[in-house]
Amino acid sequence: MTIKENKLTLSQLEQYLSKAAWILKGPVDASDFKVYIFPLLFFKRISDVYDEEFETALAESKGDSEYASLPEFHRFEIPKGSHWNDVREKTTHVGLAIEKALRAIEKANQDYLYGIFGDAQWSNKNKLPDKLLNDLIEHFSQYNLAQSNVDPDMLGQALLEMDLLEAVIGLGSNIFYGTQLAACIMVFTQKKPPRKKGKVLFIDASDQIRTGRAQNFLEPEHVKKIFTWYKNYKDVDNYVKVASTDDLKENDYNLNIPLYVEKIIEDDLPSVEEALAGLKEAWDESLKAEDRFKKILKGFIE
Repeated sequence: MTIKENKLTLSQLEQYLSKAAWILKGPVDASDFKVYIFPLLFFKRISDVYDEEFETALAESKGDSEYASLPEFHRFEIPKGSHWNDVREKTTHVGLAIEKALRAIEKANQDYLYGIFGDAQWSNKNKLPDKLLNDLIEHFSQYNLAQSNVDPDMLGQALLEMDLLEAVIGLGSNIFYGTQLAACIMVFTQKKPPRKKGKVLFIDASDQIRTGRAQNFLEPEHVKKIFTWYKNYKDVDNYVKVASTDDLKENDYNLNIPLYVEKIIEDDLPSVEEALAGLKEAWDESLKAEDRFKKILKGFIE
């Protein structure tokens, strides 16, 4: 199969995912399609991005493959034997090979990818025979999903339309060593409970910090409050908004938290009545002051 290197359009991406669902149709219930499609899509994406990073580092080092394999040149580490191409070479026990590769990648990147691939039973040959998985892998192999070929925003939109994003949590700035930028946590899930389907929770926790001189701190009470908001999954003025799919569409699938969590500006301006009363009081005081000044001035003149 010839891998298509051109920039992937949104229409092509949608067809790409629809065809994957069609391959799974029959052995797998429609409600479970994303349990298998999302992990494979991400697995392919990680592998292609790794290859792109490898080639860049290889060119910079004039062909030093050991240098190009160093972890600092890659977003995620892919252990030996766990690359997409390694699995693609398998013709038997394909599900087991997928399972091992996904677990190995999770283990090698525990701080970032722990549990990201879910718990699908890839090695269940009654549901996922080798022929079906080979077809699925070959289908996913037709596009290069590296950074240069896929717009992250477009990929994000596709994942949103698949209803895989559960929450977006904005944290305070300067809480991680080495960066003053505010961090953001995105929570993905393959099986949303009914009350969360078609919705995304937005949390603005930017002020949930203790301010320090050189660095800010996320204290246990802040973590507890953020987790409570996440667990309750309901609107909280100034902090939390449960947005619908329509809300996301209206904002062109932009996940910028302020678009959803509106801050209520509490102004301390007085009412018209209070302002007039204050003005009258100030005027009366000014007249009294003027009288006192005239008396003092008259005393000096006389």
